[in-house]
Amino acid sequence: MLRVLLSIEIRNSSGIEIESFINSASSVIADKASYKFRVVGEAKIIAIFEVYDDTVVNTVTADIMRMGPYNVTCTPLIGIERLAYILGLNYQRDIPSTSRLSQKYVAWSELPMDNHGKVEF
Repeated sequence: MLRVLLSIEIRNSSGIEIESFINSASSVIADKASYKFRVVGEAKIIAIFEVYDDTVVNTVTADIMRMGPYNVTCTPLIGIERLAYILGLNYQRDIPSTSRLSQKYVAWSELPMDNHGKVEF
């Protein structure tokens, strides 16, 4: 399964009505994303897609960019088990894993990939 974080931000332009652009982008995403959030205090939406075929993400991205002044960024996401595998680490989880993100908690972590000194999970 491919997991992608899609960030949609309205370019700052004087005289545009932000809410209509936010609503338009949100309607294009509709139910195609597993999760969709409006970023408080910003002209931005983030959505998390969990798909087997990247054409869904490509279509949504193209449709949104065609609509107007949007900056769209796609970032691939990986689970912690896959990260441990890539780094050659032994990962053991005390809590059973679910295949989908929880709707209650979403965390953002960025790790440098230069990997100075491996750490066991």
